[in-house]
Amino acid sequence: MAIVIILAYVGILLGLVKIGLIKWTPFWKASPVVLLIVLIFVLFIPMQFYAPSGQARVVQDTVAITPNVSGPVTEVVVRTNQSVSKGDVLFQIDPTIFKATRDQLQAQVQLARIRLEQTQELRADDAVSAYELQEYEAQVKQLEASLSAAEWNLKESTVRAPADGTVTNLSLRPGARVGGAPVLVIVEDTDHIVAAQIPQGYLRHVAPGQKAELTFKIFPGYIFTAEVDYIVKAIPTGQVQPSGTLVAPQKEQALPYYVRLKLDDTELLNSLPPGAVGTAAILTQSGAPTHIVRRVMLRMEAWQNFLNPTL
Repeated sequence: MAIVIILAYVGILLGLVKIGLIKWTPFWKASPVVLLIVLIFVLFIPMQFYAPSGQARVVQDTVAITPNVSGPVTEVVVRTNQSVSKGDVLFQIDPTIFKATRDQLQAQVQLARIRLEQTQELRADDAVSAYELQEYEAQVKQLEASLSAAEWNLKESTVRAPADGTVTNLSLRPGARVGGAPVLVIVEDTDHIVAAQIPQGYLRHVAPGQKAELTFKIFPGYIFTAEVDYIVKAIPTGQVQPSGTLVAPQKEQALPYYVRLKLDDTELLNSLPPGAVGTAAILTQSGAPTHIVRRVMLRMEAWQNFLNPTL
């Protein structure tokens, strides 16, 4: 932007010299350099603090589906990009072994209950000891608990959607053995999240409620308005993991913080696909003149997205 202003100034200056309004003196020859220095220190450096900008990204809540039981897949009910509701069947794991285990335990529980009733009758006649009765009671409870676990395993062999959303990137096929690892992802039907990365040094004037503007690569030439929702005041370098070793010296790096933004157009927000990227500019409460330059720069980038859609 500074180069554009200087080039425009030089063009105007040469025009004035050519028509004779000013003379080409050493002062006018040095004026572009002087103007550049003034712009840098008076406008562009303060702009980083009063109208900070950074990369923006659209993210979405997702659920990784990991089966609670293992076994071969017999049927995949859903397909890629299919909308599902909470409770819909996603795929089926072979239930044969789970049914057999349940049926076996049901028979054992039935027999144990009969033996318990018989022992209770004998105990009433003082024909058996209290110890034997307690042993049968414990056996029934243990088998009933095992039966509950077996029924749960059988139920979990039918994998269902935990939330409303859309199945994406589905590569699961019948015959695949699953268990213990995610096999598909559901993108939840919740509001999309727009977050901008703002360098630490330029974050001091940013606060919730301030206005912001964004441009996305997916919509070149367009500017969208938003509002600062909150600042995510934590990054991985600030997290201490439990360890059996002492803290080792390392080179520190000032990583940016995320600032969550609320788009004014809710319909637009939910139409943006997760992963859409762009640039966001936050207009703080100070340095109003710098906001003008930042907004012009953002609009220049919006039109440059036609020429550089991947940069």
